Order: sequence, then structure tokens, then C-alpha cells
Amino acid sequence: MLKPLLSAAALCTVMALAFGATAFAQQSFDPSAYAALAGPSEPVPPGTRITTANWQQYQRFLSVGLQALFSGRYFWKIPAEAVLEVGPTIKIGLPKKYREDTEKYSQSVKLVPLPDGGYTISG
Repeated sequence: MLKPLLSAAALCTVMALAFGATAFAQQSFDPSAYAALAGPSEPVPPGTRITTANWQQYQRFLSVGLQALFSGRYFWKIPAEAVLEVGPTIKIGLPKKYREDTEKYSQSVKLVPLPDGGYTISG
């Protein structure tokens, strides 16, 4: 059941990127908008069951694509009997090559603040 759900979420994400890329590129960084989307400070406890009946309670934890699917307003939607069960957080370490390259090149690269509040990479 999760595989079709993930496929539908991926499709929504691709469509949003394809159709909204131009408008998104014209946006500047807004710290208050980021704070509103960054999610709450308290995580959803493992074992929580998100359904079509209670999804709005957890919408800050869901991607825009999943919110659209749970809303039921579009052709693609989450079936009424579907349940998204929250699992425990699993720490996944960075790949060895990534860690090695970070150590090797960290002295020659730095983040440079942009006038709109974002950052770019220098070096």
C-alpha cells in the first residue's frame, strides 16, 4: 500500500516542479515563510496513524504533494481506508566518500550570505 502512495507523491512532486518552476525561481528568500513551512518543534510520535480523517492535524509534517493527495480534491487521492503509520527516526550516517571529501575540501569552500537572506557557495 505504501509503494503506490509513494509513487503518487513522487508524481505530484514532479508535476509541481514542472509546472511551477518558473514562478518558484522568481521567489526570494522569506525567513517568515520558511519558519511557517519548517515544521513544528515537536515530532509526531512513532505509531501515530495518519488517515484521511485526521491528516489535517498533521499537515505541517506532510509534503505539499501528500497534502494534496490527502485532501481528496484532485483526481489522484489517498484511498479512504489508507493509513500512514509513523515509524521511529532512524539515524543514517553520511557516506564515507562524502565525509572524506568534506574534510579534504572544507578549508577551501565557504558559505557567503546573499542580500535576500539566502546563501551561496564560494570556492
